[in-house]
Amino acid sequence: MSSLFVLIFLASIIWFFIALRKDKKTGGKTTRKTWYILIVAAISFVLIGLTGKNQSKETNVNSQQSVSKKSSSKVVKNSSSSVSKTSASSKSSSSVKAAPLKSRINSALLKHLTEDQGFANGTLDENGKPLPNGETRTPNDTFAWSKSISKMVYYDAGTDAIKVYFTEDAMNNISKSEGLKVAQSAQSMAAGTLFSDVAISDKEQNKIEKMFGLDATHKMKPYIVLCDNNGNEIVRTSAWDNQFKSKDFQ
Repeated sequence: MSSLFVLIFLASIIWFFIALRKDKKTGGKTTRKTWYILIVAAISFVLIGLTGKNQSKETNVNSQQSVSKKSSSKVVKNSSSSVSKTSASSKSSSSVKAAPLKSRINSALLKHLTEDQGFANGTLDENGKPLPNGETRTPNDTFAWSKSISKMVYYDAGTDAIKVYFTEDAMNNISKSEGLKVAQSAQSMAAGTLFSDVAISDKEQNKIEKMFGLDATHKMKPYIVLCDNNGNEIVRTSAWDNQFKSKDFQ
């Protein structure tokens, strides 16, 4: 629009000077028509100024809107990215907490068995930390039983159970009565682990106790399947009270 007024202004100025020249030749006085042309030129000049300002304002507004949209877009993207990261973090955290229960049972049993073996061998201090520079201390005989066990894991025996493996050395060298004591100690360790070192909530602890029939008041311990170093079953605890029977080790 501004360019149209510029065109009118230039044409009016040129026309004004041509008309002014003719007026001088004919009579020497400037005619009314010539003055009208000058007025048109003046009006078009004013309009050029006004449209220029409006266009400048529109440009600024459009520019600001564009910046605002870009900024808004960045905020949305950043917000979306933040939500995505939070969601990913939440999923990651959930996956850690929701590690399979059986896997956590096996990890806890391994941890406690390894610790008890460390006490039995005198390689750990009283806090369960490894002694520096390969030092040793007087072995703790309370945990001697653990040296006769190679591993303890969750086992589906038709009911939820813990499978306890004798070492090859134990199978060859300990007596049956000693084997009974080792099995009973392993069962007590498994019970303590299930009672205190697996569940991540009270609800899950109740679930574990129901799974294994645990009852601290009546000293009910988990069902145990005892096997040799190759995994061949030797004996199971009684299905009635989850206890080993002396007759099974005679």
